[in-house]
Amino acid sequence: WLTWPLASMLTEQLPCTQPHSCGFDTPFSAWAVSWVSHALATDPLHVGSANIYYPLANALYYGPAALGAVPYALPVFLATGNAASAINTAFLSSVVLTALALHWVIWRWTDSHAAGFVSAWALFMNRWFLWGFVPVTPHLATVQYLPLIVFVAARPLSNVRQAIVLIMLVTLQCLTDPLYVAVGVLLPLS
Repeated sequence: WLTWPLASMLTEQLPCTQPHSCGFDTPFSAWAVSWVSHALATDPLHVGSANIYYPLANALYYGPAALGAVPYALPVFLATGNAASAINTAFLSSVVLTALALHWVIWRWTDSHAAGFVSAWALFMNRWFLWGFVPVTPHLATVQYLPLIVFVAARPLSNVRQAIVLIMLVTLQCLTDPLYVAVGVLLPLS
């Protein structure tokens, strides 16, 4: 309901909440996750050798590679070959997973499902996240690890297992984007 009419046109339209911007970043996000999905399925050793900016090497890395969105887009792209379906599924899945992660963290801290619901609802009502910048660059929606990183990092790490979990979560989150997301995760942690 909150993303209508996107949910009714998953295979045909890309998110376009800001018409002056969605002609560039949105198709790039769709292309990036589709290229990486295709390359992982056909030639995983040459993922960086994207079909853009020929004959330059490793052209995938000239822009955001959108690697964080690939796990959510890959099955859809491989099943349908449809880049719009792939990025829309990644975007919508990530929004839902981020809300669930927020709910879980707040519930664990407060022992209140109502507080968890309010935190998830606040994310859904955040104009920037659901209708602003993020839908224009849909691969940036994959921030579902951020609440979990905050949860683990909020207490001193008492064993190696917690450190490994934190490192894995940080690595997965930083795959979303090396500029916007990784810096925003690593600076506060350091």
